[in-house]
Amino acid sequence: MTLLDCLKTLTFEEMTLRHSTVMAAAEGTNEWIWTYQEYQDWENQQSGILWIQGKPGSGKSVLAKTIYAKLARESPDLVCSWFYSRQFGQKTITHDSLLRAFLQQMLSCEPKLFGHYEDVYRNLPPEGWSAGAMKAVLVGIANSGKKMICIIDAMDESASGEGKWSRYDILNFLEQLAFQSPTSCAKIIVLSRPIDEDQYFQDESCYRIILQDSNRSDIIRVIEIGVESIHHVLYSPKGTHPDAKGSAFHSQMLVRKKRQLGRAKAVMRQFSATVADLGAKEAQVLQEIKDYVLTNAHGVILWASTVMDEMLKLAGSPTFSLSCCARRLSRCPKA
Repeated sequence: MTLLDCLKTLTFEEMTLRHSTVMAAAEGTNEWIWTYQEYQDWENQQSGILWIQGKPGSGKSVLAKTIYAKLARESPDLVCSWFYSRQFGQKTITHDSLLRAFLQQMLSCEPKLFGHYEDVYRNLPPEGWSAGAMKAVLVGIANSGKKMICIIDAMDESASGEGKWSRYDILNFLEQLAFQSPTSCAKIIVLSRPIDEDQYFQDESCYRIILQDSNRSDIIRVIEIGVESIHHVLYSPKGTHPDAKGSAFHSQMLVRKKRQLGRAKAVMRQFSATVADLGAKEAQVLQEIKDYVLTNAHGVILWASTVMDEMLKLAGSPTFSLSCCARRLSRCPKA
């Protein structure tokens, strides 16, 4: 009955399933969190809870993955994560899975913690780890002075009342883990859509962030990346871009006008003026896209990204025109 045997009893196939499917943050996004006052206040506590609430599409899971990646890489504390998900079945919504994932990750990162597991593990019943046994081990580690950071995504997708214990039960346990003992060194981040239980934590050490009110800089960055890509398509010598297919409008116009106008100097001056006019119109349309998406995103970064992808595909189409771009924008569903 070794440490490795113990780890095997805690490991399960779905443990990192949802985490692995969450895309990485776009370059330059999510940087605001590190200097956000509520995050810094939480970070400076010995123990505590940070509740990050966001409406659908506001970037909660991507933010959770960003926070986990940075802390796991740079923090000297134990860092573990669990991503609830209804997409992958019962195992990824149960609270037993959260406890097993935390215990498995902590022991994998810090084998010296085996002493906290050993007595319970050696007396496991045939059915394996119970919720009570797993909670006892986690509390023991937290109260031993070992600093831990637990990141939980999509609490709204967790089991609410079905099964052995409810969402209220896990929230109650997290509160106890962070606040019940003065020696606790457990810091917890919970990310969730609005749920009935999101007012559960009332302790003054619980900090809150409303994501759609805080992610404006991320939406601006997503729009900037999209506009840069569209501009590349429009002005690419070959009219191609890795994210779009077809020839760019601007390049086609250059070729067409050259064939029509020939080489006469007087005609070329006229051609240059035409190209400059086209460039000015394209710049105006790009600015209109930026303004429209920023105004209508309402904190939903997924909507902003989807609209920019649609505009990029449109710009790469052989039938692209400034007027069709404006029409497509006006038909986009609102966030």
